[in-house]
Amino acid sequence: MQQIAMVDKRFLDLAARAALRAAGHVEPNPMVGAVIVKEGKPIGIGHHLRFGGPHAEPLALADCASRGHDPRGGTLYVTLEPCSGYGKQPPCTLAVLGAGIKEVVFARADPNPLKAGGAAQLESLGVKSRLSPASPLASSLSDAFVTRLHHGRPLVIAKWAQTIDGRVATRAGDSKWISSSASRCAVHRLRARVDVVLTGSGTIIADDPMLTGRDIYLARRRAVRVIVDSTLRTPLESQIIRTALSIAEWPVWVYCAARVLESPEGLARAGALR
Repeated sequence: MQQIAMVDKRFLDLAARAALRAAGHVEPNPMVGAVIVKEGKPIGIGHHLRFGGPHAEPLALADCASRGHDPRGGTLYVTLEPCSGYGKQPPCTLAVLGAGIKEVVFARADPNPLKAGGAAQLESLGVKSRLSPASPLASSLSDAFVTRLHHGRPLVIAKWAQTIDGRVATRAGDSKWISSSASRCAVHRLRARVDVVLTGSGTIIADDPMLTGRDIYLARRRAVRVIVDSTLRTPLESQIIRTALSIAEWPVWVYCAARVLESPEGLARAGALR
């Protein structure tokens, strides 16, 4: 069993890394990647490229064909259970059956009731199908999709830095960096994958962050920078307000209480009032 789990993790991780290339282009669909393996080697890799476009499974099969490989008798590793219903694309179960795949290993069951049941359908037609928890990375790709379907709200990721004893700053608030350069780079990559970066006015006043994703390749739309500021105390000279218009691809919204909307001129001129 341990050997099977190691093999599952290897190829599901490979599928997940392929899926991540389309971060920001497939929403509201989840990122999905697929790898076809035969005799222990990957012979085709595909990932869902954009919303409304072909799914990962048929693209992996197309990659097989372009390399001159025959997927018949191979194993399909995919980050999400193959869909079984028609939508903008035909069911992936049809592509799997037509290709002669002998086994399907998936990291997460499809939460969409209109598309779920692909594994059971494949099993009934002679294709071994099983859910594998071996790759946390692969299963996490659908977190936002599952949260929206099951709870009707966005997935929220909380981010902070703290010391080993649980502190986030000195008593006087004069500490500069708790985080490392590596962790800050990871935060910039995370900002490139989300739709909203949200903070409060207290953080703006204390830390003066810009809240953009910097020094990374960004092929997707940018996130909206949101400040929750009930009394409109965000300084006009703060970095986030000064860049509200100059970095237009990272728009700024300020949410405040209705009672203070009588005098929002400064923020409005900066392009940052919502």
